Amino acid sequence: MEKKEVKMTRNEVFGLYRVLATIKVKRFEPAISLSPDAKRIVIGYMLDLGKIVKSAEELQKTTIEAHKPENFEELQNSKTEEGKKAFEELQKEYDKSVNEVISPYIAEEVTLMYEGISPEEFDKLSEINDLTLGTIVYLNEKLILA
Repeated sequence: MEKKEVKMTRNEVFGLYRVLATIKVKRFEPAISLSPDAKRIVIGYMLDLGKIVKSAEELQKTTIEAHKPENFEELQNSKTEEGKKAFEELQKEYDKSVNEVISPYIAEEVTLMYEGISPEEFDKLSEINDLTLGTIVYLNEKLILA
C-alpha cells in the first residue's frame, strides 16, 4: 500500500495521539493480533504524531514562561481579598495572552504522509480494545486510507 497525505490540525493530532496511546496491541494471540506490518504502520504514525505533539508542547511551555507576569507568584500566594481579586484579573490577562499565541498554532493544519492499515487489521485492532463507537469511527477515519 502506498503512503497517502493526511491533513489535520495540530489539535486533532493531540486527540489522535492520546487515543492511539491507549490502544493495546496483543502479541500472543495470533487470531486477534495485528500483523507485523500493521503494527509498524501504527507505531510509525505514533512516532510522527509524537513529534508534532512534542513541538507544540515545547511552544506552549516557552509561551507560558515568556508571558508570565513578574508578580504572578506573589499575587497567587496572596491571602487578602484584594490580592486574590488582583490575581484573578492577572490570570485572565495571562491566559488571554498565552492563548493568543497558542490557539492559532494548534489550529494550523499539518500534513502527514503515512500508509493506512487494512479494514481487516482495523477490525482486529477494534476487537483487541474496549473502544467506544465514537472512537472506532474516529480511528477508522484516520487509520484506514482507501
